[in-house]
Amino acid sequence: MVYEAAIFRDMWVKNRVKNLPNSLPATRSRRIALLIFVILVFLVYFGPTLFSGSSKKATTVCLQNELRRWESDFNLYDVSIKHDLNEKSETAALPFVGNGNLGVVVGSTISSDVLHIRYQQSVLSLAIPYVPIAQPQIHGFTAKEARVVHFKEGQVYRIITQSKGSECVTITQKVLAHRRRPSLLLQQITVTNTGTNPARLTVSVPGALQWKESNVLKQSKLESNPSINEYTLTSGQVKAPSSARGEEFIMVSIATYPSTKSLDIAPKSTYSQWVATVVKYSEPSPYSEMFIERHKRIDQEAKQEMEDLLGAHGNDFSSLASEHLDEWTQLWVSGAGQEALIEGEHQPTPAMMNSTLYYLLSSVESTPNSQEEQHKQLQEAGSCYGGPATWYDANFWRQVKTEQELADVVRLWLHTLFKNGCANQLDAGAHGVMQAFLLSLLGVQHNKNYLAVNADPRKFTHDLHIYHIIYRSYYLDLAVLSSSKSIQIKVTPRDVKQGSQVRKHEMLFACDAGCGTDPVNLKQHTHTFSLKYTEPQQTPFLFIAEQPDSLVDLRKYIHYSDIKYVSMPQPPAHSTVRLPVTFWLTVVFVIVGFHLFLFKLIYNEFCSGQDKYKFRV
Repeated sequence: MVYEAAIFRDMWVKNRVKNLPNSLPATRSRRIALLIFVILVFLVYFGPTLFSGSSKKATTVCLQNELRRWESDFNLYDVSIKHDLNEKSETAALPFVGNGNLGVVVGSTISSDVLHIRYQQSVLSLAIPYVPIAQPQIHGFTAKEARVVHFKEGQVYRIITQSKGSECVTITQKVLAHRRRPSLLLQQITVTNTGTNPARLTVSVPGALQWKESNVLKQSKLESNPSINEYTLTSGQVKAPSSARGEEFIMVSIATYPSTKSLDIAPKSTYSQWVATVVKYSEPSPYSEMFIERHKRIDQEAKQEMEDLLGAHGNDFSSLASEHLDEWTQLWVSGAGQEALIEGEHQPTPAMMNSTLYYLLSSVESTPNSQEEQHKQLQEAGSCYGGPATWYDANFWRQVKTEQELADVVRLWLHTLFKNGCANQLDAGAHGVMQAFLLSLLGVQHNKNYLAVNADPRKFTHDLHIYHIIYRSYYLDLAVLSSSKSIQIKVTPRDVKQGSQVRKHEMLFACDAGCGTDPVNLKQHTHTFSLKYTEPQQTPFLFIAEQPDSLVDLRKYIHYSDIKYVSMPQPPAHSTVRLPVTFWLTVVFVIVGFHLFLFKLIYNEFCSGQDKYKFRV
């Protein structure tokens, strides 16, 4: 029967194949129509994959290759990357640049790139309907995009890879708000064409975005430099948020060079262009007869600064970008880093700590004082920081997705630092904010004669490294080691950093909780103290001073009944689970029964089945 069924199936298949031509339409026109219909269906479903698959793949590969240059910095949490290749990048830092006077988000849409200026409490919270971010574009190419925030450089990189077929064009747009020149926003656009065909590049600055109270003027070429094309001057006013003084306005003047440019990028070549924007604005004031005169003065200031820049640097602002980078490098001589192996319940991730500090530094201005003057000002720290430690307070560590959320986080930090005795640091600009931020992490407080660390050591679940806290004429490095429940201290005289001779000094002294033991001389090597705490009242768990007598005197004023070590985390107890005897008997029965059944199958197959096939012909 089985053999006959197989013969019948083969005959049916042969007949269907033989009669297939007869099933097609009889007329030629109908056959052509059917063929066209099949081709159209094929193109609809498989055409996009066939014709654009290679372009999309080339675009993705080009973008991945470009992002590799930041791989090492990304692993050190010095950069944050948001791109189209990974959904997890949605939690990346907001691509924001600022210098305390102006700020802007380098977003993926024009409406998200509006300019923000400082208004009230030194926060960049007032939006100006003007888009200063240039929009480079290669026409006719498939595109993918990434935005890289480099915390240590104070810059945002916008990477656009575009491809047609297997050819790829890469646009790298670097954006920075100059650290030393508060009115200056710089952009460098670099285009690399690795293909064999020219690519048409268009660079445009959107400018005023539905800004009714503004007008745009075209400024002619500079007489001192005829190669400089015209620049635009946008002048207008914005209404200040409601205040007790009534209706007020802010005058704004923005000069941009250049505003629009189009050219062909030759095959196997690289092209670079700078875009400069100067932003000037006034303090809020009511509309009066003097309003127009003040507005003209703001316009003149913007024009003068732009023309000075163009006259001194021409089309190349590389030296200004290097100047900005040097300032940010000095700013990050101090800093903090956190272990990333274990995520605590309240403590921030390393990426969130660096991004929060970056938002803070980008929202405050730098003072014109020299580095020596800043150090002298920060040596007299007053009573900063006098509040609870911020390291394990979740209120200070938030995911920021919009400019408003960024302003709220910055406002919270600045208000907290000011209320807890850090006014002197805030007056010192960005360098002072960095020092106040570091002191607040562990609740480190300056007193008249000593430094006290007030955080609760029992809450430490991460390793935390704080480096270059300025105390008197020294740099302090603190390292919390949660695994060994200890803290390490390293002291470096600031004179060593200056390159001068080290003065003969006793260095600093330290003692742990309660100062029950003699002060330890902190020479130029690392010292380790076990984490302890006092009961019933918690007191600082570490004290540092220039004179040992200052620490010995503390014993008279610190009241406690006991000093305890912070206990090591205990592994969870392993309880033995005993299963009932009936369970094990059931398991044995199932195993034995299965093997007996298997043996019976084998026996029937090879023994009793022999008579069945013995007489078959």
